[in-house]
Amino acid sequence: MASVPAPVVETKIVRRPYFDMATAERKTKEVTVTLPEKPASLELALAAVGGDQARLLTVIHDGLKKDAVKTAKANIVLGENEIPSGIVAKFIVGFLPMFSGEKTKADARKKAIAFVRGNEGIMAAFKAFVANEIAKGATDEDEDDKDDE
Repeated sequence: MASVPAPVVETKIVRRPYFDMATAERKTKEVTVTLPEKPASLELALAAVGGDQARLLTVIHDGLKKDAVKTAKANIVLGENEIPSGIVAKFIVGFLPMFSGEKTKADARKKAIAFVRGNEGIMAAFKAFVANEIAKGATDEDEDDKDDE
């Protein structure tokens, strides 16, 4: 008798940033959530939402909206000198500690980008990094996921 493979359990770490008034620090709490399996039928999907048809339609609609946005974003063509911001963020993050004295994170990012642009050697490394990320099929999806958290 052939053995049936065990179902793959998919999990996701969900993070919630907060400001701790006692320590005056920005912190993050996280929890690992077990994601539901994809239902094999509409009946199982309905059962997964406790038989609530309106809730099932909402879940389907939310998925359709997210898919429409993802498809639209994928169809936006960037020019030769335009790079997805998620790729830029991956590279720039290593330079942010150099500018930790700035008033805001946005100011630190601007200074880090200016630093990279002003250094020929680092700019060459950046261009190689971008080419590699694009070749790997990197997108801004990770950046979009942050909006959901």
